[in-house]
Amino acid sequence: MNRLTSVLLFATLCLSAALATPASAAPGYCLYKQFAPKLRVWYPVCEMPAASKTDCDGIISANRVQVEFGEGECSTRNVTAVCEARGRRIFFYSGRSSDLKRGCEQYLHGALHDTRVSNN
Repeated sequence: MNRLTSVLLFATLCLSAALATPASAAPGYCLYKQFAPKLRVWYPVCEMPAASKTDCDGIISANRVQVEFGEGECSTRNVTAVCEARGRRIFFYSGRSSDLKRGCEQYLHGALHDTRVSNN
């Protein structure tokens, strides 16, 4: 084999390996409890997408506890509302729509969708 053939073969193998590798991992989510200080209420919340446990560890704070990473998507069973903010979907599983709307719009700068979904 001459040098040009070797280089072309190597480039082809590298390109094949790159194309065979998935571009990103399966979507994941962060499940946690969110505290609303003004209301003195804890909300069970699921936020996605999250690529890894590290993404979830980055949102831990005094007002976000019991943070866990999970693979796949957030459950839509018993969702009260969904806040779409910063390219993320935040599922709330309890709370009054008016309170969630205020929090989503004022503090997360997002848009709230009242759902009442219970099918997954």
